[in-house]
Amino acid sequence: MARQPARPILPLPANMEAVVTIKLGNRAKSRSTAGQATIVVDLRAPFSLIQEAIALEASRIKVAYDATEANRRDKITLELPSLLLIFFKTGVSKAQNDYVGLEEGNFIAEFTTAWKCLQERRSAAAATYKLELFVYATKSKQNQTIN
Repeated sequence: MARQPARPILPLPANMEAVVTIKLGNRAKSRSTAGQATIVVDLRAPFSLIQEAIALEASRIKVAYDATEANRRDKITLELPSLLLIFFKTGVSKAQNDYVGLEEGNFIAEFTTAWKCLQERRSAAAATYKLELFVYATKSKQNQTIN
């Protein structure tokens, strides 16, 4: 029986859509989502610019979260960490514990690996693939931190 030729692996695109999700609580146990935003990430840009874009979206999510009627009434605010750590969900069925922290030295390698794995399994899915990026925050009420 003749073996089918391997599918060609497309290179990592220059730009990819990413869903940025702000989760409430600890990374391993977070169930609540404060909000989401979709951005386009320029993968040729330095990591610091990607961090800035995500920080901007996180700030927008914070404003929307804090402005809800229930949160205003209860004086609850979203507290973003001073050092914004960004986590990447590397696969569809990965648990939060398995998300990878991104930094200058590893972000392109992590994105490239996930991109190649996706194409090896389901090449048609590559056309609609979005990076899944997470930031963990807390909420506070009158200077108390609530997880």
